[in-house]
Parts: sequence; C-alpha cells; structure tokens
Amino acid sequence: MVDHLRSDAAQMAGLCIEAVLYGIYLVTLSFVLVYIFRSESGSWRRPTGIRIGTLAVALILAINSTLNLAWGLTRIMQTYIFKIGAKGPTWIDLAKPYTVIIQTLTADLFLTYRCWAVYGKSLRVALCPSALAWRASGSRQLKLTRFFTAQFALTTTLNVYATSAIVYRIWKTDRSPDFVSSVDPNSNNRQRRTKFQRINQIIVQSALIYTSASIMAFASYKSNAQYITSAVDIIAVGLAFNLIVIRLALERTEGRREVGSEGRLTTLKFTSNSRDPRRSNDCHIESTNSLQPSPSTLLEKNSSHSQREKVSA
Repeated sequence: MVDHLRSDAAQMAGLCIEAVLYGIYLVTLSFVLVYIFRSESGSWRRPTGIRIGTLAVALILAINSTLNLAWGLTRIMQTYIFKIGAKGPTWIDLAKPYTVIIQTLTADLFLTYRCWAVYGKSLRVALCPSALAWRASGSRQLKLTRFFTAQFALTTTLNVYATSAIVYRIWKTDRSPDFVSSVDPNSNNRQRRTKFQRINQIIVQSALIYTSASIMAFASYKSNAQYITSAVDIIAVGLAFNLIVIRLALERTEGRREVGSEGRLTTLKFTSNSRDPRRSNDCHIESTNSLQPSPSTLLEKNSSHSQREKVSA
C-alpha cells in the first residue's frame, strides 16, 4: 500500500500538533500542582498532607512530555533547517523512544495502583494489569515495528481492563444494600448516588482520551501517520491523568461545601427551643438533615417535661 503522506510532512505536522497539545497540557498541569499543594479549604497543605504519589507521577509525565517535544524540535531543526546530515541514527533517535516507554509505563502502573487501592489492596485484582504493564515494558526487546504493536496493544488492553474494573467497583458499591442501609433515611440518597455516577463519568471520560489515542497510534504504526498519532498519544497520557486529578479535586470541594451547608442547618435543631409558629418552616427544614438528637438529649427533654407536669399538679 502506497503511503501518500510524506515522512517530512508527517514529522512537522506531528510536531505542530504536539506543541499545541503541550500548551494545553501545561495549563492542566498548573491546576494539578495547585490542587496537590493546596487543600479544598484554600490553605496550603503540610508536607505530610501532600500526595507524594500523585506529585511524582505528575512530574514524571511532565518531564517526559517536555523531553519528547524538545528532542523532536531539535531533530527537525537539525535535519531541515541546519541541514546537519547523519550517517546513522543520532542519540536523539535512540533516546526519544524511551520517553514513550516511560510515559506509558508510568501511566499504566499508576492505573494499576488505583485499581489495587479501589479493591481494598487486593493482589488478585492487580495481578492481571501488573502482568500487562510488565509485558509492555519488556516488549522493547522486539523489533521496532513489533515493539510499537505490542506496546500499544497491551497498553490499550490494560487501560480498558483496569478502568472497567474501577468503574464496576464504584457502581457495585453505589448499589450495595449495605451502603444504603448505612445512610440515614432522612438524608438525600439520590444526591449521594449522583456523586458516585459523576465519579464514574470522570474516570470513563478521561480513560477514553488515552484509549482513543492509543488505538489511533496502534492503527497507524505502518504508515507515516504514526508521527502524528504517537505525538498525540504521549500528550494524551498526561492530559488524561491531569483531568482526573482536577475533576476529582473539584468534586471533593463541592462535597465539602455541601457538607458544610448541611452542618449549618443542623445546628439550628439544638439551639432553637421556641414554639413560635412562624418558625415551623425552619423546623421542617431541619428534619430533613441526617443528624439526629442523641439519647442523652432525649432523656433531658423527657425529664424537663415531667418536672413541668409536677409543678402544674
């Protein structure tokens, strides 16, 4: 099959697309660093409160994306601007593929860790994605074309498997009768379920970005279009990771605000003792909260009523 896309045009197009996506990636990375070092309340986190794993993965992905783009730009300038000819592959040609290996391997291992954590640190669940990640990293011993074929196929399989397992676990927890029975009947169950659905939506949408880019790179590895799809794939890894961190942080902030508003409403129940009918609406609103009076409070109320009856007698 004749490839109608020239190699030099594909390399330049891939570099331009990667540069544009890299700018978007830097914007998301800045938000990720803010959410890592600042808490949902807006204060700076203490060193013990910083998520070291998330920070390490974010930095590794950022360094790899930057090196891949810088080395690609250097190679294009040496070949087409400065006309520096090389008899064989240069050190950039040898080093650049390893940024792709480290990028995909880091994302796969972190996704495996998430799957392991969601299932209560179950080694049985994490065994399959761990084997896929190890096999993808070990496929570099094959020829170049077979290496990219094996890597993208294994990475796509791992991403689909681990993401489906995480989504299924969250969905099963949401529909579990134990979870429903543990929630107070006066609380808003429908709103709680919507939160679980939003979390699943965040995970699935971010995974679709990375999976779609891997499938495109896998489908075009025999043509010059691989220069474009591989450039998109390496940035899509970082974008998918950053979007999950950002959207989950926003979800936690929204949940903190909802809990804070519910806490302010429940305090009215313990402070208001008036029987003014004008405050009947407030009492009705308070009864929809999940907090209930303690047994000691009920005993105090019963004793006060009995004392009033004795005095009236």
